[in-house]
Amino acid sequence: MNTIDRKLPEIRINFSPLLYNDECRQLDLFLNNGKRKMASPEKYAARTEEYRKAWANYQTVILRGMTEVLELSFYRPVIDVTLAPYFGHKSTPLILNFHPDPDRFVDVLTHELLHVLQTDNNKHQTLGPHSTIDLVAEWQKLFGKHERLTLAHIPLHALHKYMYLDVLKAPERLERELNAVRNFQTPGAYLQAWEYVNERDYREMVDEIRNVYGSCGLLRS
Repeated sequence: MNTIDRKLPEIRINFSPLLYNDECRQLDLFLNNGKRKMASPEKYAARTEEYRKAWANYQTVILRGMTEVLELSFYRPVIDVTLAPYFGHKSTPLILNFHPDPDRFVDVLTHELLHVLQTDNNKHQTLGPHSTIDLVAEWQKLFGKHERLTLAHIPLHALHKYMYLDVLKAPERLERELNAVRNFQTPGAYLQAWEYVNERDYREMVDEIRNVYGSCGLLRS
């Protein structure tokens, strides 16, 4: 019997007035030579609602797709997504900015949730008391030695490619993602990781990534 807990987490997407009124205001003044250019809190709140609606259209299929292919569940039953202007996208804590349009936001959030699932799941938590895997060492065994940011994104991009093609059946979203990375001001590690993935069989890579967690005991059921 399969004992994997595949209950899907609640994804709470919220604009942060606290960050807006403190760190974001400081960044706004610093980056714009003392001139305020941020939109009003009301506009960010409205944008947040657009993001929630866009994500709601894909949430179940995306979360189910990533947890089932890796045979993992998220460690946390509730994952908060904090929105704040000027902040770079981060998975720990999960903070996103308002740069993407609502449809692109779905892909950006999927990217960060793939980071979360790989590092904070029912078999292994990188930052918790149950760190059972040296992920960097395992990734190096599978994919060779690369700069750390590149190495972290090789398994992530393989999984994201699987999500685009096998779960969402949306090759146009994959092409949009690749074009976005190519147009980064400094594509660097992200593009290198995509180039590596596109030279290999991504499904084979996904199988290898899943097997990394295979020998770990379940922390909760």
